Amino acid sequence: MPDGFTDRTLLQVQAAGTWAIPEAVCARYLQLGGPGCGWVVSWQACLPPPRRLSPEALARVRRGHLERRVRRQLGPLFADEVIAAELAKKPGYYAGTEHRPADRLKDDTISSAR
Repeated sequence: MPDGFTDRTLLQVQAAGTWAIPEAVCARYLQLGGPGCGWVVSWQACLPPPRRLSPEALARVRRGHLERRVRRQLGPLFADEVIAAELAKKPGYYAGTEHRPADRLKDDTISSAR
């Protein structure tokens, strides 16, 4: 390891709109020893944080999806009963305060109602 360098060195360079490696990065990399020295040139996109729905908006979206799904698959005859049962079964989820794991996103209400 070159003198004066710690275990990790961070060099941040803003390079918007180009795929070329900036000269400052190339110079620093060669100063560290170049290819084969144990250091690497890498990049990470600086993206804004993802937008999140408020609990109220999330609840509205979840209830709307439930209603459309039930009415499409079961028809209007028993839809209100199935929707009410699902809302009673998972009140936190449909209030927008609970989250289910990604592997359990498929709703089992329709399949159990048939």
